[in-house]
Formats: sequence, C-alpha cells, structure tokens
Amino acid sequence: MMQLTQFVSHLGRTVFPLIVAAAFTIGQATACGFHYYIPENTSVDRLLQSKDVILARPSRQNRFEFEATKVLRGQGPSEKLPFLVSTVLRKKMELNPEDHVVLERAPEGAWKHVSYANAAYVEMVESVLANSDTWSRDYTPDRFAMFAKLLSSPDPALKELALREVDKAPYAMLRQIDVSLSSEDLLSQLWTIKGIPFQSIRILLLGLSGDDAARVEIHRFIGISKGKERAENLGAFSAALVELDGLDGVARLETTYLTDTSQPLPKLEQVVEALAIHNAVASFELHKAITDALSRMILQRPETAPMVARQFGNRQDWSQGATVALALKNKAIKNPAEQFMVASYVSRAQRAQLSDRVEN
Repeated sequence: MMQLTQFVSHLGRTVFPLIVAAAFTIGQATACGFHYYIPENTSVDRLLQSKDVILARPSRQNRFEFEATKVLRGQGPSEKLPFLVSTVLRKKMELNPEDHVVLERAPEGAWKHVSYANAAYVEMVESVLANSDTWSRDYTPDRFAMFAKLLSSPDPALKELALREVDKAPYAMLRQIDVSLSSEDLLSQLWTIKGIPFQSIRILLLGLSGDDAARVEIHRFIGISKGKERAENLGAFSAALVELDGLDGVARLETTYLTDTSQPLPKLEQVVEALAIHNAVASFELHKAITDALSRMILQRPETAPMVARQFGNRQDWSQGATVALALKNKAIKNPAEQFMVASYVSRAQRAQLSDRVEN
C-alpha cells in the first residue's frame, strides 16, 4: 500500500501544476475571518500611509474654499485645495469654531478628505500619527486597545471608526476586549442597511458580551438559518455561539449543521471556519469536542474533509491530521485538487506531531 508521503509526492508529480491554486495558503487567514465583503482600508490606514496631513477650515478670503489651519504631518498645500465647502458644512463649522476637516495626501497623490473632526477626533488623529512607525508595519495590541476604548465614544464618527478598527483584530486579541457596547446598542444596528459593513464584528462582540439578549438573537439565527440555502455571516454567528455556550455551542452546531447531510457545503465551511478559529484558543475539553464533532462529520460526509484541511491549514493548525486522514483511508475524495490539499495537510500534521515529540 502506498505510504502517505509517497502519495503526496506522486500527486505533486502528476497533477500539481493543475491544482496548486486550490491548495491552502499558509498564514493567509484574515483578521476576524468572517467578512463576506471586501474590507476597505480604514481612515487610520490612510493616515498611516499618508505623506501630508492637515487640518482645514473654510477660507477667510473665500468661504467656499478650504484653507489649512494646522499641519499635522509633512507639509501644507502649496496649491488651492480641491474641495468645495458646501453651505451645510460651512454653517456647521460656523456654529463649531473649534472643529476642522482632516485632509491627507499620499506620496505623489492628490489631497483627499478623511473626516469632519471635532476635538476628540483630532486627538485620535494625532495619536495615530505619533504611533505611525509601529502601526504602519503591523496591527499591534496598543492600536487595538486604543480603538477598543473608543467603541463607547459618544461621537458617531469615532464609534464607526472604532468598529472598523477592532474588526481587524485576530480573534485571540478580540477576546481580550472589555465589551463597552451594550447588547441593545449592538443589536439595534445589526440588521440595518447602514449596519451591514459592521455586521460580522457586531456579531462577534455580541458573543463576547455574555448577555442573555445576545444569546437569544444568536440562537434564533442559528435555528432559522438551518433551512436556508445561504446564510450570510453564519460563521460569525457560529463563533459567537461557541464563545457564549462553549461545549453546548459546539454540540448545537453539530446537531444543527454538521450532521445534517442536506446542508450545502458553503454553509458548512462557515461553521468549520468558526471552529478552526476557536480551536486556536480552546481549552482541552473544547478542543476535544471540536475534533470529535469534525471526525463524525467527515465519517458521514467525506467530501467535507477538504474544508477542514483548508480552514485549519490556513491557520497553521495541524491538530486535525487524524481527523482529515479518515477521508483518505476510505479513498472517498475523487477530485485531484482536493486529494492533494487533504494529503498535504495530513503530511504537515504528521511532521508537526513528530517535531513535537522530538522537542519534548
């Protein structure tokens, strides 16, 4: 019988050129991992990448034009700023003489509007620029901590920016947050059109809140989504469920989705992704519950093995090697690309296990 390493080598020689794009990409997991939209750079990212940053107000010579009032980074404009001051904005700024607009310019770029800014917003901008050396290289704990505190800001612009910023955090970092938003606040915007870009992070924060109102909404969604062909953000709701209910949450996901053979594979993958994210921070008992649930799923539906390999492999989590190998032993995976991905994952898992034995 062909050994696993020989099998992987054989696949690599025969079909690798056709399937390399389908194999998992190590280390490419996104921050929270549950976006079904393409996350845009936040205003903070734009500030960090900028060459010049200024504060501006309507010009004293021409009230329909802006003039720089303070340079926060780089140089002020040598040309006329390319923005028209609307009547509404001009009247608002006349009533608030301490407010500004923040403008930034990327290297060799044009001036762009960042935000209307009261004193609190300006203070945030100055803090971002003061930390640009480290924050422009990585999403750091202190960047996360600063915006986590701003989640309860009374300023809508700062609160919205804070949501976008904490949405960037890896789940292990997000779990450290002291949720300052009430469940009522989180739920109030959960299903609104304006709230759609922030839905996944609101769901995860609901899970971290430990609140009964959050539990009711999460249980409701998990239940009603079972009969739907598609369920956007099922992954975020699944992660929130496990965060709230632990072992009982894993059991609910198994009985509702993993053991239901009628569930479409894209929906199951969202649940598997949530379990993979939790597995990285799980207790021994929760880790065992996740592994056992996935093992039963793969035995029942071997075609789910590639999604387990993909989601855990993307996170360099090799704990599911024996689980995924169940599908290889039964030769239940027919697609060459999926064969390669699963076999590669099992091979990496075996090497990781051997390395742990040597080290210990």
